[in-house]
Amino acid sequence: LEAPVVPMPPLDTNLEDYRQRIESLGSSCRARSVRCLFLTQPSMFRDDLTPDEESLLWFGWVNRASMDRGYVSAGDMATGLALFNRTLLEVCLRDGLECYDLAPQVPKDTSAFYDDVHFNEGGARIVARLLTDYLLSNPSVYADRR
Repeated sequence: LEAPVVPMPPLDTNLEDYRQRIESLGSSCRARSVRCLFLTQPSMFRDDLTPDEESLLWFGWVNRASMDRGYVSAGDMATGLALFNRTLLEVCLRDGLECYDLAPQVPKDTSAFYDDVHFNEGGARIVARLLTDYLLSNPSVYADRR
C-alpha cells in the first residue's frame, strides 16, 4: 500500500501528556517504595534507511481529518522519538528518577529490529545484556528494605 510522505504533526500536546505520565509513574513508584527503571525507546528510524529496511516500517501513519493523510518520513519519526526520549531523560534527571538511556546503545538496523521498534532475537539479546550489566552495576535502593 503506497501513501504519500506527510509532515510530522505537532507534538507539543503529546509531549506534555507524556511528561505528566512519567511524573505520575515516578510518584506512584516512590509512594510504593518500588524501583522503577525508565528506559529510552530504541528504534530503527533514521534518515538513510535502505528500501528493504523502509519496507519493514509500520508506524508513522497520519490519519487526522485536519491533516494530510499518509506516512511521516523515517527521518522525521527519528526526530519525533528523540523528542520523547529527551523528555524522559529530562524528567528523570529533574525528579531524581532512575533512567537508562537504552536508545543509543542499540543498532538502528535489522541486526536488532524486525520493524520500527520491535526487537528481533538479536536485539533482544543486546537489550538483555545491556540491562543485565546495568542492573548488576546499579543495585536497587530498595533492596535492603525487604
